[in-house]
Amino acid sequence: MRRWLEQFDDAHPIHLLIANAGVASTLAHGGDWEARERTAAIVDTNFYGAMNAVLPVIDRMRARGSGQVALISSLAALRGMAISPAYCASKAALKAWGDSVRPVLKRDGIRLSVVLPGFVKTAMSDVFPADKPLLWSPDKAAQYIQRGIAARRAEIAFPALLALGMRLLPLLPAVMADAILGRLSYLPREER
Repeated sequence: MRRWLEQFDDAHPIHLLIANAGVASTLAHGGDWEARERTAAIVDTNFYGAMNAVLPVIDRMRARGSGQVALISSLAALRGMAISPAYCASKAALKAWGDSVRPVLKRDGIRLSVVLPGFVKTAMSDVFPADKPLLWSPDKAAQYIQRGIAARRAEIAFPALLALGMRLLPLLPAVMADAILGRLSYLPREER
């Protein structure tokens, strides 16, 4: 991928890169488990897949002294959920990486936005077995992301009410946050 990106950038300098890599896995019941292979596949796609696109382009942007990067993470990065541990962890890693490098890249003239979408009507959300509160259409989500990127916002989180709820969960005692997520069906059902 690096070679292709570098060749493309030679011909058409990349001014904006949107790194969107996402696969998910959900646990159907308490006996289900994301084994090493399943977890590695999700992390490889969601985190390393994004890094494979971002790192070569950032090198080029730093050399030019300008550019913009948007990392598509998820509101699931704000609080792990038992129904999809590897997805939450991979998106949290992407958010943490973006938050970590943002101030350094800014010195080099590169703006970085971390995008934290809630539920968007896609093939991936269609198979998600739990509640999908405040589901957005792809067009609505794309327009919101586009406006946030144009405004060079460091973080683009939506929908606002769900983002607020996800930000508040880590402030609660873990047992209380777990109970709330369980009531919202984000806990694998018990085996019978």
